[in-house]
Amino acid sequence: MSGHGWVIRNADGSKARCGGPALCSECAREQADTKGEPPHQGSAGKRPTDNVVRIRRKPRPLRATYQPAAPYVVEREDEDDGSIRYMVFDHRPETYRFVCSTNDDGGTDADAKRDAEMIARGLNLLVQYGLERL
Repeated sequence: MSGHGWVIRNADGSKARCGGPALCSECAREQADTKGEPPHQGSAGKRPTDNVVRIRRKPRPLRATYQPAAPYVVEREDEDDGSIRYMVFDHRPETYRFVCSTNDDGGTDADAKRDAEMIARGLNLLVQYGLERL
């Protein structure tokens, strides 16, 4: 055994429990001595990442989708006076309508968002159990 087996493989394939060049100073020194050669080459002389294809895509925004079981959603609207208004809407295609809203009153009501979400959750439960009347 010539080294720890992380950078230059040992003949018997064994490795020390040191954690490799990221954690072990001796392995890091051994990697610096090899002048950046790839630490683990396969039997065919290829790197494990030679067959990886990198795809460059622009990030796409997540689209809001209509959920038939949860048509009531909360939307946020920033007011001119600095307060935040949370509105509950019914997003069903045939009945798109405003239901109600809550306001944080310029930051004094910390529960406005939670209140609007609880209203929407309750209405969505009524839809799921078939108890909603339009």
